[in-house]
Amino acid sequence: LTVARLVCDLVPYFVGLLLCLRIWTHKADLLGSVWRPLAVSVALSLIAFAGYLCFVGIRLRVNPVLLVRKLKEPFLRTLQQRPIDFSAIDELAGRCHDDLGIDREFARAALPQGLILFMPTSGIGIWMFVICAAQTQQLPIDQIWIAAAGALAVVLAVATPPVTGANLLTFVAAFSFLGISMDFILDAMVFDVLFNALCMAVDQAILQAETALQAKRLGFLDEDALRAQPISCSKQ
Repeated sequence: LTVARLVCDLVPYFVGLLLCLRIWTHKADLLGSVWRPLAVSVALSLIAFAGYLCFVGIRLRVNPVLLVRKLKEPFLRTLQQRPIDFSAIDELAGRCHDDLGIDREFARAALPQGLILFMPTSGIGIWMFVICAAQTQQLPIDQIWIAAAGALAVVLAVATPPVTGANLLTFVAAFSFLGISMDFILDAMVFDVLFNALCMAVDQAILQAETALQAKRLGFLDEDALRAQPISCSKQ
């Protein structure tokens, strides 16, 4: 695990080196090919996040703003310590129990599986990047192509572990299936490192809200604790 974490920590520096070399040799306008899918992916991810919190708030009869306040601290921590630290599952389960009223054992069982399989914003990022790459390459794109790219992005996102750099294999598979040139793989590396800074944290926050929803359905949710003020706020 230490070696894997070290490799993940070095990936952004490796990508930065490749980015500098590519710009130095004037072979491509990397910034121009990355900023558009990055901006669209970030915007759609935040919209999906807000929409899902509103949906969960309605289903659980809790103010979505209160949910945001309760999810804020784990969100910021994941944003700072990416990739996700699976050794901290007990701590995250404890936050779900204390702040969201989810049974601790249920959270311990649900979170590890969800962190691997439940990756909605990662799928959004892959989808937007392949569409933008296909447009840059001037490939023929129609509604069927866009739908197929979206379905492929969802499948590949589920099959990819939440580790920085792992999505590169996803992009290679997507490019091969959709006929996109492998010349875009360096762009994909830069996009993956930049976008993963946000999407891992957003995916985790959405997963916590989804876990609360499933806990209510199965009878593992303390709704009084869910609607109470966050512990960190009540201490002030």
